[in-house]
Order: sequence, then structure tokens, then C-alpha cells
Amino acid sequence: MREHAAGSHLSPTVYLQNNFALDRGEMIWFTLQLEVYDEGDWHPVLRCDTAHNEAHLDYIDPQGENYRKDWLNVTAPYNLIHTQLVARLKAEYPTHIARWYTQKGQRP
Repeated sequence: MREHAAGSHLSPTVYLQNNFALDRGEMIWFTLQLEVYDEGDWHPVLRCDTAHNEAHLDYIDPQGENYRKDWLNVTAPYNLIHTQLVARLKAEYPTHIARWYTQKGQRP
């Protein structure tokens, strides 16, 4: 098994962490975390992972609390759903960042 850690800025204040493990080319787990830089620190906004042996999305509020979990009904290997989620987060991140700021009581 080989573990990989990477990430990319989607904007100057938005970062996508990307951690995963491969075994013989098959993805056996992953964690994607969308973060926003606000008030001098990075804050999680949305996490996609395979904890509980099933891919799901965790929506995180400005207090750092997970307030919603969407199950994706996908089990290992996770190669395809990981690729789809990376593309989805890159396309949809402005909506998630706006939601986070709205929950914080600020305009995005």
C-alpha cells in the first residue's frame, strides 16, 4: 500500500487537500477536504472521505461541527468516485464557501 498526500489552491483563500492510499492500483481509502482561509487560519468547509468503509460527504459549519452527512453508496475500490469528487469540488467550491460564510453570518 502506498499513501499519497497532495493539495491544490482553487483560489488564494480556498485549498483542497487530497490524501489517499493505493494498493496495486486500486484506491483503498481517500480524504478530500475543502478549506477556506479566514481570520488568519484555515477552516474545513466540506470533507469527502471513506471512513465507515463507504464514501460520504461531511458538511462542516464555521464552528468546525459536522452538521450533515451525505452517503454516496460507494465502497472500495474508490478510484472512480474519487476522480468524480475532485472534479465536483473544483466546480462547486464557490457554493460551499458561500454557504460557510452565510452560516458565519457574513457575506461571501
